[in-house]
Amino acid sequence: MSLLNWIEFQSLGDERGGLVALEIGMEKAVPFEIKRVYYIHHTEAGVSRGFHAHHNLRQVAICVAGKCRMVLDDGFSREETWMNSPTRGLLIETMVWREMHDFSDDCVLLVLASEHYDELDYIRNYNRFIASKKTRIVKYDERFLKLSWEWLNDPEIKALTMTPDFTRLQQLEFYKSLDGRSNYKIFGVMFGAELVGACGLKNIEAEVAELWLYIGVKKYWGIGIGREVVNFLEGEAASIGLKGLYLKVAVSNISAQTLYKKNGFKEVITEAESYLVMEKSFDSISNKV
Repeated sequence: MSLLNWIEFQSLGDERGGLVALEIGMEKAVPFEIKRVYYIHHTEAGVSRGFHAHHNLRQVAICVAGKCRMVLDDGFSREETWMNSPTRGLLIETMVWREMHDFSDDCVLLVLASEHYDELDYIRNYNRFIASKKTRIVKYDERFLKLSWEWLNDPEIKALTMTPDFTRLQQLEFYKSLDGRSNYKIFGVMFGAELVGACGLKNIEAEVAELWLYIGVKKYWGIGIGREVVNFLEGEAASIGLKGLYLKVAVSNISAQTLYKKNGFKEVITEAESYLVMEKSFDSISNKV
């Protein structure tokens, strides 16, 4: 399906000039209630705009004067078009990355928005956008079990995750025990069609549980998958009535510590030397973007 969804507006002009009216309920109308209108004009030569996506906002862009080149990207395909007509609007749906390039000197790009301005609705980092589009949390099955053996026996991953030695038999017995356990939840992590890691909640009690995760495919480290996984696990914990989460992270695992701090986890003072304990109350968990 194309990302270029055009809305053709009726031209009401005559010999005196052109006229386009945008009214609620009109035929081929903008498909949402318009809550905000803004326009971009007098863009300096060589300057590009956009470079973001929105979680919830829908927009219609109309080039009422001049022209510019619009690029849309949904994480799977990328399309571009020239915006150069005041009688047609380009519908930009949620979770679509947009860029505007090659503005003419006289370009005026009008944008109709479905919501009021909210900075929290923006995704301004492309890697994070791709991670949010392609990261999927799925059932942990034999495919992940086989790969977990390889991932957790990689010396670097083993050290960062503080994984003790284990045998294949122990791993299989652990896997077989999962169906009967109410204090343990495990999930597989996918990026696109590729199996890339695992995550879950363990030591689940009445009000708290321990969060854990690892990405076993190193080429995907640092692109935002971890943030998506943490958000999922927080939602999973809230759905079963927990009031908070805690985790243990190796002192040497600086990138993971940074991830958890950005997600609101705070360090707890302990006597442990090889790892940090971090926790987060669900009072501080909100609809993060």
